[in-house]
Amino acid sequence: MNVSEERTYQKASFLIVFVVLSANVINTMGGLVNPTLATMAQAYPDVSLSTIQLVATLPMLAAIPTSFFAGKFINKLGVKRAFILSFSAFMISSVIPTCFRTSFTPVLVCRFITGLTTGVISPLTAALVNTYIEPPRRPSMFGYKQAVGNITGIILTSLVGIIAARNVFNIWYVHLLLVFPIGLGLLLPKAPHWGDPAPAAKSGSGAAAQKEKLPMSAWGIILLMFLFSVFSYPALLNFSSLIDANGMGDASLAGFVQTAANIGGILGTLFFGKIYKKVGKYVIPVFMVLLVLRHFLLGLTDNVILYFVAMFVGGIGYFGLFVAFTTGLSVNCSAGSFHEATGIMSAMMNVGMFISPYIMNFIASLFGLAGSLAFPVILGGAGFVIIAVILFVKPVRM
Repeated sequence: MNVSEERTYQKASFLIVFVVLSANVINTMGGLVNPTLATMAQAYPDVSLSTIQLVATLPMLAAIPTSFFAGKFINKLGVKRAFILSFSAFMISSVIPTCFRTSFTPVLVCRFITGLTTGVISPLTAALVNTYIEPPRRPSMFGYKQAVGNITGIILTSLVGIIAARNVFNIWYVHLLLVFPIGLGLLLPKAPHWGDPAPAAKSGSGAAAQKEKLPMSAWGIILLMFLFSVFSYPALLNFSSLIDANGMGDASLAGFVQTAANIGGILGTLFFGKIYKKVGKYVIPVFMVLLVLRHFLLGLTDNVILYFVAMFVGGIGYFGLFVAFTTGLSVNCSAGSFHEATGIMSAMMNVGMFISPYIMNFIASLFGLAGSLAFPVILGGAGFVIIAVILFVKPVRM
């Protein structure tokens, strides 16, 4: 960074931090309307429940293909332009459904477009940190970014629930809050040059940077994200059913237990920078140990207190690993390849979550446990044990 760039960066430092943190609000908005599906089904009485549920699943599927090409898109336009364009497209496609109160097909079309933009936005929020925040501050900022997403997710989910109880068609207006980060994003300065933090992957310029290959260490982290998604999804999917099946409570208790996970996630991500400094290259297996505890407590016990402990500790590990994986890519990738790596990682996360139930149910059937709620959760915990042991012996470069 030359003297002129440094002065510009210092003047805009508060703006940059505010944009970087507020931008992560969008990562909570993709599934913001999901808890209102039952109310939405009442508003569209002629539409089947399975079709209504596409509001939740369609964006996730649409995000997979665009995630693979997100890095090239960001490198082509630059982080600032990609940010303005993607966030604007997301906001517009998320607000338009309020205009269709008698026809549901246009709502699904809008959700599909929202999903396409989500595939770019997930890696883009990480790219903002990697582009505008100096390398020593990135691990902490990745954590703060995730914490802001968790906090605003709790607030906005409650807000959407209140709005839906009065008029479900108005829930889409919440997405207009994105006007603020978009407007401030227009004021972002030119991206500073920090130098290449990843000596194993030197970045070229222009077309050469876009053709740059990802280092093997980055592919290793992407594989870890895929396995993380496959192994962790059964706990997210089955914990509320386990509460009901074990006679511990109903949906309201499940909501409180989920809140414990969110609180754990907020704490884990807020203090990620300090944890990272303490354990360094072992940060990924350390967080995985917490997920092992979550899975075994959920799968092997039927005590309400232990479920709260499991989800709280698991929240620290679950959200902490998101930050750890992104930090690992930032350390191992050059500026250009980081965008591509985070896009592929986001895609593999969605693929892992999508195929996880099929993989787990297939393995359960081999043991004669088809239909078991606890077995996939325990199996996921066993998977984390194996990965954690391997990473304690041969840790990822962090």
